[in-house]
Amino acid sequence: MKTFVLKFTFAMCLGITTLASAFGQARPKEPKYTVVPLNLTVENQDSLGNATKVIGDSVGNTYANGAQGVCATFNQSGDLIIDFDCAASAVQRNLVFIVDQQRSPLPISTPLGTTPPSRSDLAGLPSYVSYVSTVDPKDLPGQGQYIALQQMSVGYSQCIQVNMSYTYDDRKGTSFRLAYHRITSNPPYFEIPTTPFGVITRTNTTTWLLEPDARATCNQQGQITSYSGTAAAPDILTTPTTGAFQFQDAGTWVLPFKFTLTAQ
Repeated sequence: MKTFVLKFTFAMCLGITTLASAFGQARPKEPKYTVVPLNLTVENQDSLGNATKVIGDSVGNTYANGAQGVCATFNQSGDLIIDFDCAASAVQRNLVFIVDQQRSPLPISTPLGTTPPSRSDLAGLPSYVSYVSTVDPKDLPGQGQYIALQQMSVGYSQCIQVNMSYTYDDRKGTSFRLAYHRITSNPPYFEIPTTPFGVITRTNTTTWLLEPDARATCNQQGQITSYSGTAAAPDILTTPTTGAFQFQDAGTWVLPFKFTLTAQ
C-alpha cells in the first residue's frame, strides 16, 4: 500500500506539473547560488561611531562557520543565515543584546508589561540561543533589483530586511525578535515599516559589512536614497515557540550593530 501511494502521488504530481507547463502556468524556479561559509566579527562601533548594542559573548566577538555550534553562510537563496545552535557543541556561542534605550513604546500591538530583558538581566534567566537572517527588501523573491549577497560586486550596497532573535530555554521557548523592517522568516512576510532596513556593502572580494540603516538611506521600496537621519531602532516582539502562538509588542529600542562577514 505504501508503495502504491508513493507511486500514485508521484504520478499525480508529474501530471499536474506537465499540464501546468503545457498551459504556461509552471512557476519559474528561483535561482540557486553557491553557498558561501562565513566568519563573523561583531564590531564594537558602527559606521557613525556609536557604541553597538548587539555585541559578542564572553568568549569573544568572532564566530566561525562550523565551529562551536555556529553555522554562518550566504545560502542558496542569496540570503544571510547565522544559526548559533546548529550543531552540538561544548561551548554555546551567542550574541548579547543590550536592550536599555527605548525609542518609542508600543507602536503596534499588546504591551508586554515589562521591557525585554537586557544584558544585565541575563544571569537570572534561562539559557538562550541567537539567530540572524535576512531577506529581499521587497518581500517578493526574484522581484526588483535585489542581488544575492554572494553575487554583489565590490563597492555595491543594498538594503535588506534583517531579523535577529534570541530564544530562551524556558517552558514556552520565549523568543524575542528584533525586526529591522522584518519579523517573519516565511511567507507571508510581516514587515514593520516604521523600523530601519539593514544595509549590506561588499567592501572587497571576501568581505561584507552589515548594519542598520541608521541614516535612513533606504526608502519603502528598499533602494538607496538620500539621507534623512534616524536611530537604528528595531521593533521588538515576543512570542512563544511552543503552545498558543501570539505576538506581543515591546516597542522600538535603539540597538545599533555592525557585522563584518568574511568568506572562509
